[in-house]
Amino acid sequence: MKAYATAADRYYNQPTIAADALFREGLSYARQAAKAEYDQSTAVQAIERFTDFITLYPNDRRVPRAEKAIAWLKTEQVRGNFEIAQFYQKEQEVERRAGLLQRSVATGSQLALRRVRAPAH
Repeated sequence: MKAYATAADRYYNQPTIAADALFREGLSYARQAAKAEYDQSTAVQAIERFTDFITLYPNDRRVPRAEKAIAWLKTEQVRGNFEIAQFYQKEQEVERRAGLLQRSVATGSQLALRRVRAPAH
């Protein structure tokens, strides 16, 4: 991806090369975003590159592909955020249950201790 960024910067005065490099950089980030379940930073990078591509080269034939990629990436961001929320919800549930169990054990221990200390009738 760094090579694409370098090419886009270095050949800014050659629109064909610069546009191709910027588009390919967006594709590279998009591929990484597809593999990253919890890290949304690559999706953000891809969206930024495709947005730059569309802004700088609005007449390029690949603009519709870039627009579709942005839509897909935003959907992936929502899906990823939902999965993260579910993970934390499960973690909170586990922590809540652990707390309940801990209180139950403590309460049970106190009851058992009372029985041991109670005088026999």
